[in-house]
Amino acid sequence: MPSKWKTPLSPLLANFAALVTVSGLALFAFLSYFYERFYRSFGISPASVGIGYAETMSRSWGFIALAVLYCLAFALVLALFASVRKVLRLISLESLAAQLSRFSKGKEKGASEQGQQQKKNESRTEAQAQGRKRGQRRRRTQIQERKREQKRGQEQRQEEAQKEEKGQWLKLLNSVAEAYSRMLVATLLFYGITFLVGILFIAPILMTETVDNRVWNVKHGGGAGPVTLGPFTLLDVSAHPVKRIYVTKDSGIPEDISRRHLVYLGTTTTGVAIVYDTECACTTMLPSVKVALGMN
Repeated sequence: MPSKWKTPLSPLLANFAALVTVSGLALFAFLSYFYERFYRSFGISPASVGIGYAETMSRSWGFIALAVLYCLAFALVLALFASVRKVLRLISLESLAAQLSRFSKGKEKGASEQGQQQKKNESRTEAQAQGRKRGQRRRRTQIQERKREQKRGQEQRQEEAQKEEKGQWLKLLNSVAEAYSRMLVATLLFYGITFLVGILFIAPILMTETVDNRVWNVKHGGGAGPVTLGPFTLLDVSAHPVKRIYVTKDSGIPEDISRRHLVYLGTTTTGVAIVYDTECACTTMLPSVKVALGMN
């Protein structure tokens, strides 16, 4: 049975489900930290505005998409270099096997020629014993033998030249395979270092600064939108300044609520609007059945 074609990705593919689970939990923990950082600044939790595991992952689809694209690029580069290296190694082994096969055939040919030479020597001895009548034939035979020896010498020199040329090609293939191996190692190191530096240092620093800037804007009466990178949404937080407030009669809500500078943060699953009051730097809960907020 032929052996299956294996690549460095085979162990990862064999444990694909476990890998996806661990990666999903790691991404959730990473994103949850920044959702918590934003909403905890106003005294509430992400769960208060309906952000759980599914919402965290779906609303930060851009961050997940970038991580998946990066991992796919890493996997493709790894598979490409590993496959090319394996093909080069196979070509080198085939060239070496062909060279050894030709060398063994050359030895068998030399052994058979030696046996033929011995028989011819015996024939020549018998011809010498027969006298002068066969002298001329003997001399012709010697001349032919010299020509054959010259021809064999030329063939041997050609075989040696071919072997030397094939040896150079073999060295070239081995050098190319070694170069690809070094390139593969360098690529793995590059992707590994950039991934670790990006995830452990650059991304947290940039995300923390961006989230803190949005918190500052909200506390000073401004709004806050999602954190994006081009078309990709990395962190879907939102806060909108309240322009108008409509309060129903007998709501029990203070009348001066409409004169305060409020910022809408979200609505709970029970229908309670959560707003941040910039004047008292506090969070207020307003039942949606008693209050209507206008943010346009």
